[in-house]
Amino acid sequence: MKRFAAAVWASLCIGLAACEKAADISSPLVYDTDGVSFSYPGNWQVTEDTTEQGFRYVFVESPGDAIFIIQLYQDNFDLSLRQFAEDFSSGARNELTIIGISDSTFESIEKAGFSAAIRERVSLNWAGESIPHIRDYYMREAGPLIVYVIAQVATEDLAMVEPGFDLILASFRVK
Repeated sequence: MKRFAAAVWASLCIGLAACEKAADISSPLVYDTDGVSFSYPGNWQVTEDTTEQGFRYVFVESPGDAIFIIQLYQDNFDLSLRQFAEDFSSGARNELTIIGISDSTFESIEKAGFSAAIRERVSLNWAGESIPHIRDYYMREAGPLIVYVIAQVATEDLAMVEPGFDLILASFRVK
C-alpha cells in the first residue's frame, strides 16, 4: 500500500504546475477491460490498469493534476473505508518527504451507489506554496470484490473536474 501511495503522490506532484481543464463530459469515452467498465471525460486518459500482489488498480487522469483511482480487492480484504483512507493518506505522507503535506481532516459524505464515502482535506506544500486538495474515497462491494475509489483534485479545480468524477462513479460497473 505504501509503494502504491507513493506512486500516486509522485504523479500528483508532477502535475502541480499543470493547468486544469474542464472535464469534457459531452464526448465521453468508454473503458471496458477485464470486467471493469465506466465512461470517462473525452479529454481524460486511462493511464494505468495493473494487477499486482492480489489487487487491481486503474488510474484515470485529467489534463491537469486531478486523478481518479479504482482499486479492486478480493472480499477477504477487510478494511473499513475510514481505515483505508487514513492508511492511504499516512502512506503518502511518510513516503513523500520532498513535499510538505499538512495534517488531514476527514468528514463523511454521501454518494449514491456507494456504501461509504469520506472526504479528506489536505494541503500539499511545494516551493513555498500551499495547495489545498480534496480527496474523496468511496467503497462498495461488487460480487466477490471490495472496490475502493479515490478521486483527488486541487480544491480550486473541483468545479471543473467534479462532473468527470461523477460520470465515472455513475457509470462504473464490475462484471
